[in-house]
Amino acid sequence: MPEARLERITARSSPGCIRRARGWLVGHLRQAGWCERDCRDLGLAFTEACANAARHGYGGRADGRIDVEVLLAGTLARVTVRDRGPGFDPATAEARAVDEPREGGYGLPLIRGLTDEVEFRRERGTMRVTMTKRAMADETAVATNEPSDTGAERAPAGRAACESGHA
Repeated sequence: MPEARLERITARSSPGCIRRARGWLVGHLRQAGWCERDCRDLGLAFTEACANAARHGYGGRADGRIDVEVLLAGTLARVTVRDRGPGFDPATAEARAVDEPREGGYGLPLIRGLTDEVEFRRERGTMRVTMTKRAMADETAVATNEPSDTGAERAPAGRAACESGHA
């Protein structure tokens, strides 16, 4: 089994900080040799989880704290997004059908559809979303460090996304 790497950052709940945190995540996935499709899928699921934390956990405030933990072990990634908002019960959360073109309500179905496993848990005053994804085995689709349509910039390893900076 390949050696596991654990990375952590803290981001504010502003759209700019969430975008930079996504770049940080995608950068780590690319370094691990993940294909562009898997980078894009996990990046989008991550963005949705962070957007939910910002919107529902912090009421849209841009100054909320989002803690991110990424465990990479070969073809497995486990990404945890934690906020200090009131939390929710995913079983009772309203999900919109894709054929209902309205704003909002698509985040949970997207997260579930883009990852292999997802767990929502309220613990010790925080809401935690843990997403697990296994990379495709197709080695011909390995990602590069070139810009892509993920909407994310490559961030240096270990750099916090808006840890204490501006959006």
